[in-house]
Amino acid sequence: MVIAVRGIGGRPPEERLRLQRLASGSDPAALSALDEAEVIVAALGYRPRALPVLSASGRRISLFADDPCAGSLGDGECRVLDAQRMPLDGLLGIGLAAGFSAPEKVGGEPSFSGQTNSLWQWQNDVGALVARQIYARAVSNSVATAAPKLARPSARAAFSEPLLS
Repeated sequence: MVIAVRGIGGRPPEERLRLQRLASGSDPAALSALDEAEVIVAALGYRPRALPVLSASGRRISLFADDPCAGSLGDGECRVLDAQRMPLDGLLGIGLAAGFSAPEKVGGEPSFSGQTNSLWQWQNDVGALVARQIYARAVSNSVATAAPKLARPSARAAFSEPLLS
C-alpha cells in the first residue's frame, strides 16, 4: 500500500489512497479524514488496537477486542464484534491484528482454533469474502433507496416479462 501511495518504483502515486497517522487524544485532521473516507484500512500493528467505534448518537460501542483476553477483533466472516460477540452491521476488519480464524469455506480446518494469516488468503478467499459482503450491502442499500420503475409491457410479452426493472 505504501508503494502505491508514494508512487515508489516509477509508479504514479495512487491519488485515491491516503495515509493518516493517528495521534493520541483528539486529532481533528484524523477525525476529518475518517469522516470523509469511503473505506478505512486500519494498519495499527499485530494486536487488536481498534479505532473507537461510535453509534449514530455518538456513544462509544464496546468491542470484543477491548477485552485484553479476547485476542480477536472479528469473526470468521471478518465482521467486527461488539463486547457481547455480536457482529456490528457493516463494520469489517481484516489484517494481522484482527485475530482471524479461517472457517472451512476459506481453507480453514475445523480442528484448528488459532488465527491464520496469509497474504494469499487475504488476496483471494478472505478478500472475496469481504468483497461479497460489501457488494451485498451496496446492492441492498441501492434497492432500498431506489424507487422501482414500472416497465411498459407489450401485449405479446405481458405475461413473460417482469413488471419491475
